[in-house]
Amino acid sequence: MAAISNKGELYFTCYHGTFTGPLFLTYLDRLTRHLDRKIHLIVDGHPVHRRVNVRTWLTEHIDGIEMHFLPGYAPELNPVELLNRDVKRHVAQANPANPAGLAKAAASHLRRRQNQPNAVKAFFHKPEVRYAAA
Repeated sequence: MAAISNKGELYFTCYHGTFTGPLFLTYLDRLTRHLDRKIHLIVDGHPVHRRVNVRTWLTEHIDGIEMHFLPGYAPELNPVELLNRDVKRHVAQANPANPAGLAKAAASHLRRRQNQPNAVKAFFHKPEVRYAAA
């Protein structure tokens, strides 16, 4: 799970198992505590993003974070999908032998990208996601 900014910032967490509401809320809580400005998070239509407990948490933290939903079936409009593609390409080159190796390779690549803000900013140059560059 990752969040990127048009300023070149990258925040992520790797997890095993199913994407759940509590997992997402833990990530959002960590993200809002880490940043000292309001977060505008672009999300897809995953059911977890629309859960009642997530909406309640967001209402309680409206000064720190706001979620913006993309239209259905429009991953090309989501800047973080470009990061996901980048991770998949580089992790495939590492050819991990098992799930632990996969997680290690993904985390390693994401840490590298955290130190490459220009590479993260470049994800916002694609015409479909330029709306998020301003």
